[in-house]
Amino acid sequence: MVMKSSKQEVQVYRGTLEKITIDNDDLVVGDLVAFDKGMNVPADMIMVEGMDVECTETELTGEPDGVKKIALDMDNYQDGLMCTMLAKSQIADGQGKALVTAVGTYTVAGIISEKTAEDSEVSKMTPLQQKLEVMADKIGWVGIYCA
Repeated sequence: MVMKSSKQEVQVYRGTLEKITIDNDDLVVGDLVAFDKGMNVPADMIMVEGMDVECTETELTGEPDGVKKIALDMDNYQDGLMCTMLAKSQIADGQGKALVTAVGTYTVAGIISEKTAEDSEVSKMTPLQQKLEVMADKIGWVGIYCA
């Protein structure tokens, strides 16, 4: 099975007024990311500037419809989720800038991935396999006792 790479280059404003291009793995909380249509969101972010921005969060929610995003400002800071852009979503339309709030395993997508990986490891054995494991252990102990 071929794993799809999550590597991408992103343009950030980091200490200057000029954009620099870095790998998404090098993002840190507080980076100001420039985004454009078609880009995968590399981290959890809050949009601070943008025009006609719409994100599809299919990989996270399963919903194929785009979600309109608005820039955070003094008038809407209490409205909640409409300014957040979640990692693993895709920018379907628009462009702008967003402030990184979480990276890697601390993103919503990272937390979901960790939880589902833990759950799948715990439930790898079926009930029948668990019973057979117990029986095999008992047979092994009987063999050792007889020897």
